[in-house]
Amino acid sequence: MSGKITAALEVLGTEWHVTLCFCDAEKLGKFRTSSKEKAGIVVGVEYWERVDLTVLIIRSSFANERHGYYKSLGYTYAYDFIPHATVGKGDLVNQYLSYIGRKIVLGNEYARTF
Repeated sequence: MSGKITAALEVLGTEWHVTLCFCDAEKLGKFRTSSKEKAGIVVGVEYWERVDLTVLIIRSSFANERHGYYKSLGYTYAYDFIPHATVGKGDLVNQYLSYIGRKIVLGNEYARTF
């Protein structure tokens, strides 16, 4: 049986998340995720025209570590991994510039197949 898998860290205190993997999944099953919470920092705001979304670019060794965990299990990401949180559809960069330099907390990691 095959399908898709995605895993993410929540940006605590928001409805946002940082996607750690999203790909086809030949290996459907259960595996442990992390209950850790660690800080990151917003280092930029970008409008990604290709998908018509505005994202906060996040510097987080924790997000990179957790992405590496999923990669080691064979789960990948279709693009270069850039830790980011999608904040809305369309070009909203000016509305989120004040977030640059803000500390955020990542945690409540989850994975799901569908």
